[in-house]
Formats: sequence, structure tokens, C-alpha cells
Amino acid sequence: MEQKHPSARTSIKQVPAGFKIVDRYFGWQPGTVNFDIGGGKFDLMTGKLEEKFVTNLIFDPYNRSMEHNNKVLSICRRFPVDTATIFNVLNVIEEYETQINVLNLALEMLKTGGMVFVRSTYKNPAKASGMTKSGTFQHYLTQNEYLETVKKVFPDAELKHGLIFAKKDIKNVGELTEEDGPYLIDAYAVLTYIIAEQKLSRYYVLTNGPGLQKVTYLHFHLIAK
Repeated sequence: MEQKHPSARTSIKQVPAGFKIVDRYFGWQPGTVNFDIGGGKFDLMTGKLEEKFVTNLIFDPYNRSMEHNNKVLSICRRFPVDTATIFNVLNVIEEYETQINVLNLALEMLKTGGMVFVRSTYKNPAKASGMTKSGTFQHYLTQNEYLETVKKVFPDAELKHGLIFAKKDIKNVGELTEEDGPYLIDAYAVLTYIIAEQKLSRYYVLTNGPGLQKVTYLHFHLIAK
């Protein structure tokens, strides 16, 4: 994630506004794990999430040690996370390609059904992206402009309440990986329940490929005769 302008000096000692928006409109779920990309050198949001019984794993190439970051990546690759946050990060990255890399990292670390939350705001009186007096880079972009960037990685991303959010979905059975095992177990558990409840014996389970889907994510049809 090479950047022309390092982001170390952009770390601010405050709880991001995105934390409060998620808390109000989505709710932080106890017992979950959050992958905090660009979380900075302070642990204020980590503390707030602990109050919600959520584990926060900060990944920040400019404000955390290589040992720390590698450990976080190792944990998340072994145990995909429930949520990923990218708060006040895209606005300090000049390069579009690096912004996409950040979003792809969130996608990689999320479990199937996991949520990504993105918020970047910066008000420049000159209304132009560029260097600040403190020597850091800042974009002057709207949330709708950031939404278009997020959609390059999360096509179904939405913008509400000043927050961009999206769910990691499997598009079709051809995209399944080993980490999607829990998702399939849950899906078949629902099928098993319906079959038992309705005492079905003549049925089949169907899933469509991308060329036949009307809804563009992996789902199953239980068809009984």
C-alpha cells in the first residue's frame, strides 16, 4: 500500500464519527471482531468497542509496527472478521490504486456476510485536493464520490446517514472458498429445518449460476413436488 504522502501525521486523538453512526443505525454486535484499517496510533475507538464487547484489531502501516500489523493480518486471515472499518482513510490517500487496495484488503479479511463501513470527510476552504499546511495530503471529495470508489470493490455499497456500507456476499457457487464453510452450514441448516417442519420428501435444491441469476448473490431454491 505505497503512498506518495505518508499518513502518520493524520492520526487524530478522537473517536471517529463513523463509530457513533454505526452504533446508532446498525449496532455493534457483542462478541464480534472488527478490522480497523488505518486506525491510527490512538486506542480510543478500541476502548469504545470494548465497552460494546467488540474486539478491535487495528491495521495501520504508518502508526503501528510491522510486527503488530503482520500479527493482525495473520489473525484476520485465519479467522475472517465480522466488520471492517475504514474511517478517515481514503481522504488522506492521493493514489486511486492505493484506495482500491485498501478496500480489497477489507474484502479479503471479511467473513461472508460481514459488513464494511467507510466514512471520509474533509472540508478544504479552497475546495481542492492537495497538500495541507501541516504537510499531509487531503482529498476534497463528497461522500457520493467516495461511494463510487467503494463500489469498484463492493458493487452493492450504499450511502445512508453519512456512512458508506456494504455486505460481503458470495456472488455464485463458483466463488466459494474454504472460509465460506460456516455460511454453507448455516444455509443448509435452514434448509434442513424447512424440510423437517414441512415433512418434505420429494424436493430438490437449486442454485443458479451468474448467467441465470435475477438476484446477483449466492442463494438456494428449495423446490418441492
